[in-house]
Amino acid sequence: MNKLRSEVFDHPVLQLMKDDFKNEDPTLYYFANGLINFQQDELTIEKLENWKEKLNQDRLTLYLPNRLVQSFWTYLGA
Repeated sequence: MNKLRSEVFDHPVLQLMKDDFKNEDPTLYYFANGLINFQQDELTIEKLENWKEKLNQDRLTLYLPNRLVQSFWTYLGA
């Protein structure tokens, strides 16, 4: 489970598009920012697998022009 949790947390889509999940999936947004309440929001293998599948499906959006610019600035630390 730790490996799967790490794969979701470190997923490029999640790291570059955190704010996009604020309204779409607040639990994933809080998880991405390290703010999830593990006592209230039970983190299951099924939930992590669903998140990972969703993030993998959204991977193509990283190649949109605005995302490439965002990635570039994130990489440079601007």
